[in-house]
Amino acid sequence: MKVNQVFASLGLMGLLGGAQAEPVKIGVIQPLTGSVAYDGATTVEGVRLAMEQRLAKGLSKEVELIVEDGECQPSKSVNAAEKLIQRDKVSIILGAFCSSATIAVMSVAEKYGVPLITGVSSKTDLTEKGNKWFFRTAETESISANAFAEILVDQLDLKKIAYIGVNDDWGRNSIEEFSANIEAHGGETISKLYFDHGVTDFYTMLTRIRATKPDGVFVAAET
Repeated sequence: MKVNQVFASLGLMGLLGGAQAEPVKIGVIQPLTGSVAYDGATTVEGVRLAMEQRLAKGLSKEVELIVEDGECQPSKSVNAAEKLIQRDKVSIILGAFCSSATIAVMSVAEKYGVPLITGVSSKTDLTEKGNKWFFRTAETESISANAFAEILVDQLDLKKIAYIGVNDDWGRNSIEEFSANIEAHGGETISKLYFDHGVTDFYTMLTRIRATKPDGVFVAAET
């Protein structure tokens, strides 16, 4: 998560500067359990580190971080957002890592008029939904695909590509954006295969891909 960019955004919004009568409460929704718990835990640590660095430099005062586990699941992330807004009275929310979870939380942010910032979720159309309470610092999958397609096809000579992706909004969008851009540069899509969160055995999938003899394999998956 690009936490320093996120905190810079918070500073521009006037939430982190100057003395406060009461602490500014910042809600953080990340997957602390489940298949991408490692990513969520490191993101939370990054947020805390960025906060400590800003405090040490005198750039932030009286800020309280309140962390909730969204498990990268839409329903649980929505419950976490409701709790942060209604019970904890946060002024802003950072999250919710997986694009599917972030999409779900966007409606809650809009409902209560609470800013939602993501430093990770990169599904292309998130900022095209017209939600004025949603902001992000991450590049979109469309931008990434457009930037790398020419390199993959023309410079690395990867013409025939097989795709493997996690079966959620981000995984599907990532593969669709990259395959479309690579095909536009003369590449060929050999196959598109998807797996569910938590799957650890890829033998059958990789065996199928090996039989097609691709030049390269594109993988859209979290750590």
